[in-house]
Order: sequence, then structure tokens, then C-alpha cells
Amino acid sequence: VSPAVTAFTPASGLNDVVLEVKVQIAFLPFPGKVSVTFGGVKVSSAVHPSSNKMASLVTFNTRAGLLGTIPVVIKPKMCLDPCADQVQFDFRSLDATVPTLLAPPSGMAKQKDVLPKITLKKFPAEYSSLVVTMVASNRTELACTVHPVDRIG
Repeated sequence: VSPAVTAFTPASGLNDVVLEVKVQIAFLPFPGKVSVTFGGVKVSSAVHPSSNKMASLVTFNTRAGLLGTIPVVIKPKMCLDPCADQVQFDFRSLDATVPTLLAPPSGMAKQKDVLPKITLKKFPAEYSSLVVTMVASNRTELACTVHPVDRIG
């Protein structure tokens, strides 16, 4: 029976921090140490002491700075490439930069009864829309939905 990933958590995280990821693997050759690559680079890892051949728990640390879909490969440390006992899955590394609201064109803020165009810089690619709340000087709030079709940068 070939090894298979049965669960992992978290499945995603922000790209500006290092996270500990826990991976449950069925039928991983045991006992033994493992090798984990995150985005093609070996990272620190550990096999939980309660692991056995039926269910192994492997933990590893992500690397900060990567963005997008990051391939993760876990295999027995002594398994040569190509390794029949390796498992692979994807971790999603999300952009940690915060969208910023760009100022409306000059003169727009002085016009009455005109809703200013909302423009965000760094609209996160993984979202289909964002809600921006505008607060007027009289504390009136207006929630507006911004869609990526309005993306300029």
C-alpha cells in the first residue's frame, strides 16, 4: 500500500511568517526519520513519537517569503529519488501585504452627492471581493464592495 496524506493543517498561511504544519500520513514506512521539502528546499521536520505505519504524524516549519501554491514533499530520509514512498501536497502561501486605499482624483472629495471611486492598491489575488467601509465626517458609514475587475495594480 502506498503512503497517502490523510490530513494537514493549516492548509494555508501568510507569507511573512513561519508556521508549523501538521501532516497525517497513512502507510508511511515506520520507524524512521523523514525528509521534508517546502518549495524545493529542505526544512526542519519531526515525526511524532505516537506514529506507526498505519498513521504517522509529521510536523514541519514553512519558510517565510514564498507566495502562491507551494509544493510540499515528504519522504523517508533514506529513500532515493524517485521515491515510491513519498507523498506530495500543496500549501497555499497568501500575500501578507495589506491592501491600501488610494486617494480619489483631486476635486472628487469636494463634490456633493457623488460617490468616490474606490481604488485599492495590492488587491489580494485570492479574494473575489473586499468590503470597504467609508466613514463621513458626520460618522455616517457606507459599506462598499470592491471587485478585482476594478484592479489597477
